This record gives sequence, C-alpha cells and structure tokens, in this order.
Amino acid sequence: RLQAQRRSEADGYAYPRHSDWPAGGPERCVAKLGFSYEGVDVRMVDGQSGLADALLALATQPGYTNDCVFVQQRVHRVDLEARCFVLNGEVVSTLFTRFARIDNAGYVRDYEKAHSESEAMEDWFFNDQAAWSDAMRQVEALTRRWHHWMLAQSAEPAVSVRIDYMLERAAPGKADVWTGEVGEQGYSMGGIDPVLVFDAVLDTISDEVRQRPPPPSRRGAGSGG
Repeated sequence: RLQAQRRSEADGYAYPRHSDWPAGGPERCVAKLGFSYEGVDVRMVDGQSGLADALLALATQPGYTNDCVFVQQRVHRVDLEARCFVLNGEVVSTLFTRFARIDNAGYVRDYEKAHSESEAMEDWFFNDQAAWSDAMRQVEALTRRWHHWMLAQSAEPAVSVRIDYMLERAAPGKADVWTGEVGEQGYSMGGIDPVLVFDAVLDTISDEVRQRPPPPSRRGAGSGG
C-alpha cells in the first residue's frame, strides 16, 4: 500500500526537463546568505572566479555574522516563484512572486508579486492553463514528499513550513518545478494571515489553548460495533 502511494506521488513529479547545463560551458550557480530579506544577498554567478568573488563579497560585508554561504545549482530560467504556506502537510495559501531582472553584478532586482493566482498565470506563465495545472500538480507532489521527509527527521511534526518553488513554462502545456528552499516557523508571512499559522501552532500545545475544535474521530464514524 505504501509503495503504491509512493508510486502515485512519483507520477506527479517526474523531475525537471531542463536541469542540466550543456557540457563545456562555465558552471552557473547561485550564492546566497540565509536570514536575508527578499533576495538582498542572492547573487547569480558564472564559473569559479565569479563564485570566488561572490563568496568573498557576501561573507565580508560589514555587520554580517553568517557562518556560511549557501551555493546552489542555478536553474536555467525561472518565470515565477510560488511561496507555499504549508500547515500540517497541506498547502493553505500561496503567494506568487518574481524578480524582473538580474543586474550586472548578479543581484536579483525589481521584486514583483501577483495579486491572484489567475494574474500570475496570465502575466508570467503565458496564460497557459495546461502548463499551470501541470506546475500545480508537481507542487502538490513535492509538498507531500517534503512533508514525509520532515516527519522522518523529528518526533515532533513541523506544524508550519513555507516551501518556495521555482516555476518555468518549459513548453506549451508543460511546466518544470524546482524546490528553492524549505523554511520552518520564522519565515516571512507576507501572503498568509498570521492568525492561521499561530492558531495551528497553539493547537499542538495542549487542549487548554486549542484554537479550533479537533477533527472528528474516525473510529466512531460508520463503525458497526
């Protein structure tokens, strides 16, 4: 049964089509600092010398005390980002954003956000409903995978998580989705009502502070004695 479930989830995410860069060219990657707001310390770099310059610049800024710099493989093209707010394993809200350009130093610039899902699809995904549906299916499958992975890491389930996905319309009717980052409680809540998040957190503390009624017991429903 579990194997069948995993196969079903795998069918929802078959890995991006444009993951690998052509051989022979410079390695393209992203260097970034944690605890940085809205991509302020995110740099796109090409090759070893560019990466070395970015690491030095990011790590030696005045007033910064980060003990590491994250380096990730760079995605070929990102049409937009989906910031998914996940409570108890379910996506309850999503904010669609993007940076409109990359400047000459490799920094992302001109932050934009859509006011609705339909606006994001129409303006940034070529109004391709089939490709958008493909992307949303992959987001759901990846979210389930990440939730199961987190359950395996701790005996205390993570109530609240924000998972950022990068979306590309790879072809008419087809989309590619990558995981950008997974952040536990403490992430920026722009895009969700914080009351939803903290009510869910309080619900896990004790019955005395529970904000919502517990779900009905499955044992009592439809049991025949």
